[in-house]
Amino acid sequence: MENDSSGVQRPRLGLPGGVLVVGFDASLNVSNISAADGDFAAGILGKPLATALAVRDAQGLQRAAGDALGGRQLTVRCVSPGGAGELVIRLGPDPGMPGCGLAVALESGDGPDGVGEFGRSRAEEFELISIVARELARNTHPDEVKMSVCEMALSVCGAERAVLFEPDESGQVLRATAAAGVEAGEAELSMNENSTPVMAVRTNTSRFTVDAGAESATIARFLENTGVASALWQPVARGRTVRGVLMLGWRRPLERIDDRSARLLEVVSIEAAVALDRGMAFGRLISMAATDPLTG
Repeated sequence: MENDSSGVQRPRLGLPGGVLVVGFDASLNVSNISAADGDFAAGILGKPLATALAVRDAQGLQRAAGDALGGRQLTVRCVSPGGAGELVIRLGPDPGMPGCGLAVALESGDGPDGVGEFGRSRAEEFELISIVARELARNTHPDEVKMSVCEMALSVCGAERAVLFEPDESGQVLRATAAAGVEAGEAELSMNENSTPVMAVRTNTSRFTVDAGAESATIARFLENTGVASALWQPVARGRTVRGVLMLGWRRPLERIDDRSARLLEVVSIEAAVALDRGMAFGRLISMAATDPLTG
């Protein structure tokens, strides 16, 4: 890791994994980020988009980001961090968060269009992310939002089971609140044990269960009951605030999931956290309307 002139700590060879998906707010500051490197993510949250990506034409990128907030979808090319090559940045409005934008930064490939197959595959990911965000934004009722979160997670990674767990009021128990591809019932996981899902929540980092039999008795029983051999536990987080954890399960044993699915699930988790917050606010409004003497 090294610090550039903006004070942002970043890997020496540029973006983590060669791609970065960033959400930015109406002030053009980074509000959400998908990055495997936690230090890198923490270092750019809240910074202006152009500063966070360390591009040389900062004013040009900020203008483009402003246009994206106005509803446009556009592509800009900038010198990448460290000046080692070109950075291709696709910008557009964030369908999951009105008034905000979404940027996908790609390290340029060698193709004739300056992006190549690598960049084109990332552009396809951008379109898929947009579809997910639109779908999550379409629902406002809390139960519908939670079901959509599970369904969208399945759609981007090829898993066969998805269960959303959220902390109860005490914060000591993770409770299943929605599921897709399986009936989760009233499954509960204790936050007082060092299990894989609990560690995912505590560290805000995805964890993978390769062998269900190697888990604690509680987790192993849950995975057996849901017919899962291997599972990914993906935190649902907005910034550093974890709203829950998604279990993505496969009936066949897996050593790991592919990088593309991992990237997409990180972005889905960000959009899911936004959608859950919006659904919670909507639920409070419904409750207030039902008890308000003027409306109820």
